[in-house]
Amino acid sequence: MRLRTRALVALFCDGPAINASLENPKRTHYGVVTSYERPFSSADHDALTQNMLVMGTVRNGSVTFAYPEDAKRNLFVQRKQ
Repeated sequence: MRLRTRALVALFCDGPAINASLENPKRTHYGVVTSYERPFSSADHDALTQNMLVMGTVRNGSVTFAYPEDAKRNLFVQRKQ
């Protein structure tokens, strides 16, 4: 959502300026799922790729991984493929 907020900040700009703000961020964005350097391009409009997705469950107010392999894989930051 923060990445889209950047585009909304450029609301008073024209379309190309909004695209430029999303496709060429000035700094790395540290998000919940991963850290993004360039999450979007003119040909790629998805910030997530399949390797970043995990399933979780909420029990007694705590979030846990649904699958043990996701917990092991989550030890490393998953980058966009």
